[in-house]
Amino acid sequence: VFGRAASGRGLLNLRYVMTGAERSDRCLFIASDRPKDLMIQAASIGFDLKKAQKAGSVRLMRIPPMLNLQSMGDDAVAKALWDLVALVRKEKPDRIVINDFMPFVMFRSFDRFRMEFVRMLEQFDSLDSTAILALPEPANQQSRRVIEFMASQMTGSMHIEVSDDDKGSTERKLTLIPH
Repeated sequence: VFGRAASGRGLLNLRYVMTGAERSDRCLFIASDRPKDLMIQAASIGFDLKKAQKAGSVRLMRIPPMLNLQSMGDDAVAKALWDLVALVRKEKPDRIVINDFMPFVMFRSFDRFRMEFVRMLEQFDSLDSTAILALPEPANQQSRRVIEFMASQMTGSMHIEVSDDDKGSTERKLTLIPH
């Protein structure tokens, strides 16, 4: 899922988890947001996230807002990605949401990113989980290339667009892009 800030990516992801909780799926929601902030956002769509968490259908994992891993080198980004994979493999959820996947694509080498991303997907595939990875709207050619590659490796992607004509509108355009 990708789109601009305040486009509704986080709410879409919470709705996905809400549906999973209603179906008794095990859901893992990984975000840099504070759990209290997520609960407020979830309440805005009628989802009692705290109740779902207490019932055991949703597990919230907070990743502290990350340093710029890119400045630490590709090995640091790869280590962070593999720590994430280890967490997901330990939890074995039916549904995975990584509400901000951006820190995990910050490789200096595009070839290294591609290799590590495909390895990550292979690890997720063996779990029989469905994953949503959220990213901001691509701001430059390099980030467009990252999103295009990710989309080519996954079942599909969703693009959320906000109307430039009416800044106050809550209307969004959701484009489903199958692979």
